[in-house]
Amino acid sequence: SRGVDLAGLDLHAVSEHPRFAELAEGLAAERQGRKPVDATAPMVFANLLVRAGLASGSVAGAVHSTADTLRAALQTIGLAPGCSTLSSFFLMAHPDRGALVFADCAVNIEPTAEQLADIAVSAADSHAALFPGVAPRGGV
Repeated sequence: SRGVDLAGLDLHAVSEHPRFAELAEGLAAERQGRKPVDATAPMVFANLLVRAGLASGSVAGAVHSTADTLRAALQTIGLAPGCSTLSSFFLMAHPDRGALVFADCAVNIEPTAEQLADIAVSAADSHAALFPGVAPRGGV
């Protein structure tokens, strides 16, 4: 637990969560006419909690591929408004430079110039949201 107090943590099996039926039914209704998504899958339900504002994020772990992790997020949360390129980023803490954002290390193999611009804007927006008061600076 690395010194984190977990005493107030509320754990549920996915289908036993008090909001499971509501969230699962909402997802099914929203995806009507498209391929159904299994709301009992832990990554899907975790993202439903994020979408509903009941969680701040989800942790997928090393047993899930990047593709599976991103698919679950896309199917439940989707892209941010105004964003047209799916990308990811890593956060790294540097002792001299502080928090660093490394964008799209695994999603877009050969991004176009337009996609690189979209990724750069998304990375800067994410940095600003995570580290208020620290102006993002980027390099492509």
